[in-house]
Amino acid sequence: MDVNLTFENDNDNGDMKHIVIAEVKQERMSRSSDFMRIAKEMYILPIRISKYCLTTLALNPELKKNRFKEKVLFINKLKQA
Repeated sequence: MDVNLTFENDNDNGDMKHIVIAEVKQERMSRSSDFMRIAKEMYILPIRISKYCLTTLALNPELKKNRFKEKVLFINKLKQA
């Protein structure tokens, strides 16, 4: 689990302290794992994201974001909740 995620480059910095990124590592996707079962009970749905891509986009606003627009909007909604 990643909490209080911060990132920076030579010119800027940022954070995603408003979210927790939980990564489930398993050979095959199993929705019957304890973590997946509990997350589902709490209405936490899985989403595939790349911390590297999101932080790169945040630190470099001149980059095109079209491919990641839906996920960036989702992350921004979490900030407001």
